[in-house]
Amino acid sequence: MKRAYLTKTARENNNGECIDADIIKHNFLTYFQHPPFHQHFPFNIKLPKRYCLEKGCIIDLETTSFSSWSGYIITMGILEKDRAIVHQLTVPKYKDFQVYCFQKARETQEPRYAYNARFESEFLQMEHGWIDLMQYKRVDRFPVCARGLEIAKAKESHIIEIDNFNYKVRSESSDRWYAVSFSDGFWTCGCPFWETYFEKCKHIWAVEFGFKGLDMEHVERDDLFTEI
Repeated sequence: MKRAYLTKTARENNNGECIDADIIKHNFLTYFQHPPFHQHFPFNIKLPKRYCLEKGCIIDLETTSFSSWSGYIITMGILEKDRAIVHQLTVPKYKDFQVYCFQKARETQEPRYAYNARFESEFLQMEHGWIDLMQYKRVDRFPVCARGLEIAKAKESHIIEIDNFNYKVRSESSDRWYAVSFSDGFWTCGCPFWETYFEKCKHIWAVEFGFKGLDMEHVERDDLFTEI
């Protein structure tokens, strides 16, 4: 009879936002204490919205070698849309598991991302549609800064000052208001830009320009460059 991997309790205890490691460890051991079990152990969870991918997927392999010609895949993780799936080798029938990994990887959509795209693509014998996440690029955030200045000029209708450390800034693309806060020497914001890059967004710039006495003459150009 099929045995399901038990994650329901963990998700319920964490309101669907994260998985408790101790519960997973317990369920993982419970699963493997009752053989027989499947050769390919799939662990599948739904991710919080802030971790979803709009297109493509991220593939990560754990292997027994740095060489794609001599090593073996023991774990393959795939992050696609709102799902994280881990395929785990549990019994020593490697050839079947290898074919299984090839099939699952080919079912994903391009672009495919990896932290060492050449290694992952060679191991999976997939040459096209890969982007290396280790390739950083330098980005000028001056447009973000300038947009913050424009918002600050209309602060009467776009910014609400709650106190000296907390503000609400109106979204330019919707009716939402984002919470901008200063704590422990750092600004934070609830907008998608800040939650993606963890760097100063136009809403934070708007508060600094509108309420903290900042002007463009005091903005260092070097501070506007970031690597992503």
